[in-house]
Amino acid sequence: MEVRLLGPVEVHSAGRVLDPGRPQQSVLLAALSVDAGRLVPVDALVDRVWGDVPPERAQRMLHTLITRARSLLRQADDDGGAVRLVRRANGYLLDAAPEQVDLHRFRQMVGRAGNADLSAEQRAALLRDALALWRGEPLAGLAGPWVDRSRLAWEQQRSAVVVAWATAELAAGNPAAVVDSLVEEARGSLVEPLTVVLMRAFVALGRNPEALTCYTNIRERLADELGVDPGPELQALHGAILRGELRPPTVPPTVPDAAAPTVDSADHPVRTPAQLPAATAVFVGRAEQLGRLDKLVSARPVAGTVTVAAIVGAAGMGKTALAVHWAHRVRDQFPDGQLFVNLRGFDPAGSPVLPAEAIRGFLDALRVPPSSIPTGLDGQIGVYRSELADRRVLILLDNARDTEQVLPLLPGASGCLVLVTSRSRLIGLVTEHAAHPAALGPLPAAEAELVLERRLGADRLAAEPRAVDEIIDRCGGLPLALTIIAARIVSEPTSSLAAVARELRGSGPGLDPFDGGERTADLRAVLSSSYDTLTAAAARLFRLLALHPGPDIGAPAAASLAGVPVREAGLALAELTRAHLIDQPTPGRFRFHDLIRALATELVAGRDSPEQQNAATHRLLDHYLHTAGSAAEALWEMHDTVGVGAMAEGAAPEQFADPDRAREWFIAEHPVVLRAITLAENAGFDHHVCQLSWTVARFLERRGLGHQAMTVQHAVLAAAHRLADPALIARAHRGLGVASAYLGDLPQARTHWQHAVELFADLDDPVGQAHTHNNLAWLCSNLDQPRESMAHKRHALDLFRAAGEQAEVAGTLGSIGWSHYTLGDYQQALVHCEEALDLLKQFGKRHEQATVTHTLGLVQHRLRNYREARRSFELALSLFRQLGDRMGEAETLASLGDTWLAEPDVEQARAAWSAALAILDEFGHPDANEVRAKLTASPLPRDG
Repeated sequence: MEVRLLGPVEVHSAGRVLDPGRPQQSVLLAALSVDAGRLVPVDALVDRVWGDVPPERAQRMLHTLITRARSLLRQADDDGGAVRLVRRANGYLLDAAPEQVDLHRFRQMVGRAGNADLSAEQRAALLRDALALWRGEPLAGLAGPWVDRSRLAWEQQRSAVVVAWATAELAAGNPAAVVDSLVEEARGSLVEPLTVVLMRAFVALGRNPEALTCYTNIRERLADELGVDPGPELQALHGAILRGELRPPTVPPTVPDAAAPTVDSADHPVRTPAQLPAATAVFVGRAEQLGRLDKLVSARPVAGTVTVAAIVGAAGMGKTALAVHWAHRVRDQFPDGQLFVNLRGFDPAGSPVLPAEAIRGFLDALRVPPSSIPTGLDGQIGVYRSELADRRVLILLDNARDTEQVLPLLPGASGCLVLVTSRSRLIGLVTEHAAHPAALGPLPAAEAELVLERRLGADRLAAEPRAVDEIIDRCGGLPLALTIIAARIVSEPTSSLAAVARELRGSGPGLDPFDGGERTADLRAVLSSSYDTLTAAAARLFRLLALHPGPDIGAPAAASLAGVPVREAGLALAELTRAHLIDQPTPGRFRFHDLIRALATELVAGRDSPEQQNAATHRLLDHYLHTAGSAAEALWEMHDTVGVGAMAEGAAPEQFADPDRAREWFIAEHPVVLRAITLAENAGFDHHVCQLSWTVARFLERRGLGHQAMTVQHAVLAAAHRLADPALIARAHRGLGVASAYLGDLPQARTHWQHAVELFADLDDPVGQAHTHNNLAWLCSNLDQPRESMAHKRHALDLFRAAGEQAEVAGTLGSIGWSHYTLGDYQQALVHCEEALDLLKQFGKRHEQATVTHTLGLVQHRLRNYREARRSFELALSLFRQLGDRMGEAETLASLGDTWLAEPDVEQARAAWSAALAILDEFGHPDANEVRAKLTASPLPRDG
């Protein structure tokens, strides 16, 4: 069996072509084939198939594509292909030999052609066979970001191979073969080396005018499309042809041995510098960053500029390992040498290297005579740049502190490439010198496992897979942490991986297990060296962020945590982000890596008193409590208080007047609020537990997150008992009843509500009783007990009126209208709904207004006033959407569909039901089946 990617994606087996299917199926097959024999993580497959914005059910859809791919491979197996698609813990592996994929076979042949022992004829034959595998545009007919990136990279590889083949043919004395093959290919190409070799072929055939025409054509294309002139090699070749100086090469060009001495124009011996440190033997992953760096080498720089790449990331993220690995991989493309300096920007044991020191080291490496080196820094920089002016040199500046440390070390030669690593984001280098940033984050689990496998062996990992998963999880994808733990395991060969995992588990979130006994292998020391560079304000915020429960934090909450203005907190967060001590996964949201959080936790415990920590926690909880209260007020006209006391000094909660902003805040912050409730429990802030829980519970219930709502209501009950407050206990039971009802456990809901009614009666709280009677009325209605429901509602109405709660009277009137509707008394339902709406509009209670308007639409539908019913449903729908109530939106859409069908308008009815079904399916709601049945039963609209 063979998978072909260098053209349309095809599967060939036993002389027949198997159809991969629709485009997504072909992309999946390609995504697996490019890594044949290697594990491809699920996230990587999703990214390759769907790009940056995958569908909500991408993993489920991926499983379907995998199933179809397996079916295709089984067909090939029937033909003797014997290729399997294997599921592993974190992804999938196409178990195929590289030679079964044309892309890999192409690369193998090109690699063999690089053997220096081959003759020019042998090299040309190998490269000719490799190019014959191409059947047109790779991945033809497919689209997407990964497809586009891959296609571009492969076509660049092919262009380089075409040039290498043509060069070999010239060396073998076959210029006619070059001309026959390249004339058409070069006609519209901007690849200058391709034109160079074609021009040389024409000259070798004595066809100099055609060679000059090639030059004219590419010069015009470069000017028209890129606004640049041909490069130095093309210009020099053009001039040589004009002067009659060119002689065809008789041997292929060779790269001088980097260690061999050469002679400059002044007859002084010059050695090509080769300063790169040794690369790690176990480098894995980072394919995306390596691909970006590779493109920089193949791209032609703008005249007068130098190409700069910046590998940035947190301490221990493997920046230097990546830089050195890649530098060795491309060193042959920089025949004039490689310069390296460790700038020690964050070295815990020493000061950063001064630019003058680094420059002098480079000048020595370039064999500049001491007598020719000026004493001043500016003069030394001038000599350094002059030395590099006509050279192609790779310069690796490792561990830079900031942009200012790097700027003097940049050459002026466009043939050079500068690679910088830093814990700083080097914004100045990016903005002023167009540096290409490559940010490093934690390794995916599959690559982290590969790090351990390379050091410990696959057999050892396979014997204890659960321990491996736990070790990887504890290391959090941080390469330094993984290598420290791997080194410990190697040094203790009798220890099991399970024992190491138990030790990591028992050590808690601390950093003690990651001390390798040496400064560079001590994770605490490495991370602390970044902390030591911070300003006092940023250092204090870094420590206090350890008190935040996560998973992420916004600038306003950080300001309350530190008790400083939002602008000051924003500056500190920006400094921490630049130092890669926190990252910013989305605009305005900041988070810790787990092991960096461990450092912050150690520091806050050691440098901030318990009183200071408690005050910061109080400010933070007040921030979330009062911000959530403002958001709830904007959305649902509710803000219950339970006596949390005065706001802590320094807390600065956000305020909302716009419901859309309030809803956005809840969507972004509700995971944080849930963790803040746990923080409040652990820190003894029980009133905050109650209030935060009640405020977020309504949002959770209306977003279909009933189990989370139940969890927070149980937290309320526990806090209320700790406070020994009967009023809070009563409210807790009422809240638990609501959560139980949302989860469909009506018997449990009844138990909680009946208990709450008794407790409110004992407390002589008529409002609490009334609210709970309304809850019981809802329950009876859902149990098809309409008269019992009506009795509870009338009891609630009397209690609200006695307490003077007119706004609650309005809501209860609307509820009574619903009961009349269910009993078939439509005129009474109409009267109560209209009376309720008049009151609700006075009080601005939009959610209850939406609910009663929906009921009014149902009544009007029953009275066959379809136009009025549709208007009511559309108004209710608009209100539910403004409030972000997805379930209210779904119910109203379903009712609107019924009315459209009655008018009749089947097309509009189906559209409304389809929209309702999408929401109900999203939440797994049982009403989805009823709506689906309507869609199935209704006729499709006729064309026209």
